[in-house]
Amino acid sequence: MFIEETHEYALKPSGWPNRAAALLLITYCAPLIAMLALAIKLESKGPVFVQSRIDGRNIFRFRTTIQEESKQFNRNSRDVISEDTTALGAFLQISRLEFLPRLWNVAAGEYSIAALLR
Repeated sequence: MFIEETHEYALKPSGWPNRAAALLLITYCAPLIAMLALAIKLESKGPVFVQSRIDGRNIFRFRTTIQEESKQFNRNSRDVISEDTTALGAFLQISRLEFLPRLWNVAAGEYSIAALLR
């Protein structure tokens, strides 16, 4: 029971340390984010980032599929690569780089760094 409570506590945003770490990581990863954004834009038309709603929060991630208006993001969909996934999108899903834009959510105070790692 104590371990579960500790785990849940670690996933809650805890203020400036998480925000400072996120801003540092965003700065450090900015060239990678820019290269991935350019590659996504060149590979297929549509937006580079997709906003989805998870746990009542708006979460940003890289778009990994061919753009469709009616498609909803499923939280467990990263385990199975669907047929409308682009080649770059498959790489992003396998490497989990599609969730790199979540650092903006950490910088905004909505998530903690520990929540990104689960």
